[in-house]
Amino acid sequence: MARRIASFAAMFGLQLCLAVSAHAESIALNPSHPQHYTVVRGDTLWGISAKFLRDPWQWARVWTINPQVRNPDLIYPGDVIVLSYVHGKPRLQLLRKTTLAPEQSGRSAAAGAPSSANAAASSPPPPGGPTSLTVVTLRPQIRSEPIKNAIPTINPEAIAPFLSRPLVVSRDGLNRDPYITKGLGGHLAFGSASLFYARGFGPHPAHHYEIFRRGQALKNPDSGETLGYEARYIGRAKLLRAGDPAKLVVTSANEEVLPMDRLVAVPRQRPPLPYYFPHPPRRMVRGSIITAPDKVAEFGAMSIVAIDLGRHDGMTDGDVLRILRSGHQRIDPLSGGRYRTPDETRGLLMVFRIFNRVSYGLIMSASGPISIGDRVVTP
Repeated sequence: MARRIASFAAMFGLQLCLAVSAHAESIALNPSHPQHYTVVRGDTLWGISAKFLRDPWQWARVWTINPQVRNPDLIYPGDVIVLSYVHGKPRLQLLRKTTLAPEQSGRSAAAGAPSSANAAASSPPPPGGPTSLTVVTLRPQIRSEPIKNAIPTINPEAIAPFLSRPLVVSRDGLNRDPYITKGLGGHLAFGSASLFYARGFGPHPAHHYEIFRRGQALKNPDSGETLGYEARYIGRAKLLRAGDPAKLVVTSANEEVLPMDRLVAVPRQRPPLPYYFPHPPRRMVRGSIITAPDKVAEFGAMSIVAIDLGRHDGMTDGDVLRILRSGHQRIDPLSGGRYRTPDETRGLLMVFRIFNRVSYGLIMSASGPISIGDRVVTP
C-alpha cells in the first residue's frame, strides 16, 4: 500500500509540473465559489473542483501540496479545502484533522484552542488578494487510512461495470473462451432464465460468467483503419453442471443469447476503483467519439463513450478532453458563396479506461447533445 501511494504521489507531482508548464493562462474561478469547503461522504473530486473552478479539470494547477499532510493528493471526508491567494493567483490547500497527543488534548480543549479547520474558516481571504491563515497545530500525529476511503474522482457507479469487462478485443479476441452451443429444447435464441449447453471449459470452470459477442469494428473515422472490435455485453449466466457440454442458466440478458456467444468468467472480486486525478493530456491530441455502449444517437452528461485515441497516442487515466461539434459548410444567403461555421464546444470528457488504440471516457458535462463523430481535443 505504501509503495502504491508513493508511486501515485510521484505520478501526481509529474502531472502537476506538466500541467503548470503547458498551461500558463490564468485560472477562472467559479463565480459562486466558497472560501472553504468541508468534504463530506458522497463527494467526488470533480464535484469539489467544480465548486471552486469554472473548469474542474484545472484542479492540478491550483492544488497546493502540503508537506505536513500525508497523502495530500488523496482527499477524505472531514478534510477542509481552503481557497487562498499567492501573488494574486488562486491556490487550493488541504487542511486535515489531526490527532492531538493525550497530554495536550485536554489543555487545548480547556484553552479553547480552535481546530485547524475552524481556524481556516475564521479567516476568509479577501477576494483577489493575498491572505494569511491562522492555523493552530498541536503536535499532530499522522492519520493513516486505506486508499479506498478517499473520495473518488467521479461517481463509482457510473464506471464500475466497465472496469473489468473486455470492451475492446482483437479480431481473434474471445476465441479461447467457452462458447454456447444451443439452448435446451433446441432453441437457437433464448433469454433470461433459459437453460443452455456450452463447450470449451477448462478443468476448473468458474461459477459465474458474463456473455459476450464480438461486435462491430471500431474504425478511425478519418483513415478508416480498424482499431479493434467491440465486445458486446449480452448478459450473465450461472454454471449448473460442469462437463462437456456443461449446463448453464441465463441469469440476466440485455438481448437474445445466441449460439457461439462467448462466456467470460466473472472475477470473484471486482478490481478496486482506480483513483483518477483529472488533468489535460501531456500533449496536444485530436480524436473523435466513435461509439457508445448504449447505442443511442445522442447522449449527454454521465454517458460513457469510446474515442479513437489510446495508449498508442499517449493517453493516460484521468486525461480530460474538450468535446467539439465540428463546423459545417454553409451558403451565404447574400453572396451565394460558401463559408464554414466554427467548431462549437459541447462538453468535457474524462478518460477512465485505455486500450492500445481506443479509450473509454465519461462525459462530465454537456452544453448540448453529443453525437458519434464529435471531436475530442486537448482542452
